Amino acid sequence: MQIVLAERTEHSVELLCELMSVTSSSYYRWIQTDHQGIRSIEDQQLKEKIKAIHEGSRKIYGSPRIEKSLRKAGVKTSKKRVLRLMKEQGLKGCYNERKRP
Repeated sequence: MQIVLAERTEHSVELLCELMSVTSSSYYRWIQTDHQGIRSIEDQQLKEKIKAIHEGSRKIYGSPRIEKSLRKAGVKTSKKRVLRLMKEQGLKGCYNERKRP
């Protein structure tokens, strides 16, 4: 499958799969499962970083501040992804309601 992935720019996927005695549908399935695995590994690493930042802020920071902290640390991500991973871990930010006269 790695050979098909490397050579797909030069030749058609169908031809490469036929030469490797593999169906093209199994190749595309392999591509999808491989990328989902990479994403889940990245999510797990990001969850650890999010939890560390959240606990370091005395459990006050929410997703916007955590996302900014991650960007300062050199991690590129989005607020929505941080929010999703925080929800999966049950983490919430704390806020004070402003007193209005």
